[in-house]
Amino acid sequence: MQKPVPHMVFPNLPRDRRPYDLNHYQALRQWAEAVTHQSQFQGTGETLPAGAMLTVSHAIHHVSGSGTITSLEGPPDTQGDVTLIADGPFSIGTGGNVTGGPLVATVGRAYRLTFDGQVWALHAAP
Repeated sequence: MQKPVPHMVFPNLPRDRRPYDLNHYQALRQWAEAVTHQSQFQGTGETLPAGAMLTVSHAIHHVSGSGTITSLEGPPDTQGDVTLIADGPFSIGTGGNVTGGPLVATVGRAYRLTFDGQVWALHAAP
C-alpha cells in the first residue's frame, strides 16, 4: 500500500519580503497543500461483503457475495475513483448515492466508480 505524503510545514517569510517572493511563496504553498491533501484513495483494501452500503477506504476493493449495493461511503472530503472487483455476482441498484445501475456484476470483472463529493457514478462496463 502507498504511504500518504507527509504534511509540509513552511516557515514564515520575513517582514521585508518582496512582492515577487510572496507570490512564489503562496504558489508553492498552494501546490504543496494540493499534493499533500489526502482526498484520493490509495492501494488495495480488504474484501467487502456486498450489501446496501459499502464503506470504501482504498482505491481497489474486492466485493464478495450477491447482495445489492445502492450506496457507497468513503472517508470525509473524499473525491476520486474506486474500483470494485467482483468475487461474487453482486448487483448495483438504485435508490442510494450510486448512479448508473441497475447492473449485475460478472465475477472476475472490475467496475470503476467516480465520486464527485455527492454521488458515485458507475462507468459503463467495457
